[in-house]
Amino acid sequence: MSDRWLHWSPWGYEGLGTPPLFYSAKYLDDYTIAGAVGLFLFSMSYWFSLERKSNGLLASLIRKCANCSFSLYAIHFPIMAFLGALWASGSLIQLGYVSGIMLVLGICFLFAIVFELPLKKYRSILIRVFPILDHKCGIRS
Repeated sequence: MSDRWLHWSPWGYEGLGTPPLFYSAKYLDDYTIAGAVGLFLFSMSYWFSLERKSNGLLASLIRKCANCSFSLYAIHFPIMAFLGALWASGSLIQLGYVSGIMLVLGICFLFAIVFELPLKKYRSILIRVFPILDHKCGIRS
């Protein structure tokens, strides 16, 4: 797997999309990594039981990530495509794999702070402005 990641060029594969927004030719690696991350997250649910509240840095980090899951799901691919396009064009020379992943996660977290985490506040403001929505749409704050 490491050889494919180090010596890979998107121009060596047909049908990967339009440059610089390619589809991944390393789909087997992508699925392997996604499966490993999924297995890790599934096993974490057994480690952190619902009966007791876990404390510590790792537990709080996982809790924060769980609160931002919709933002991560909704915008990570457009950000990755945009950063990938900038990287392929040579605009982001200093960006590596690890820093790119951290940048995407950071942007998703900032997006969640602005849009996802204060949803209860937004709902209550919306119901105060339009009280009819409380009866018609079932929006509860």
